[in-house]
Amino acid sequence: MTKQLEDKDILLVTGIAEDDAQKALDIKIDGFIQKPIDCDAVIAQVRAILD
Repeated sequence: MTKQLEDKDILLVTGIAEDDAQKALDIKIDGFIQKPIDCDAVIAQVRAILD
C-alpha cells in the first residue's frame, strides 16, 4: 500500500462473489459491501470504520 493511502479508510463496494471477500480483506481494506447494496449495510460499515 502506498504511503499516501496508509491513513485512509477504504470501503470496497463491488459485485465480486462472497468467496472473494476474504481476498479483498487481505489487501487491507477496512470494509467490504457486495452488490446489490443494502443501505443498512453501508451505514453499519461506515459507522464501524469511523469508530
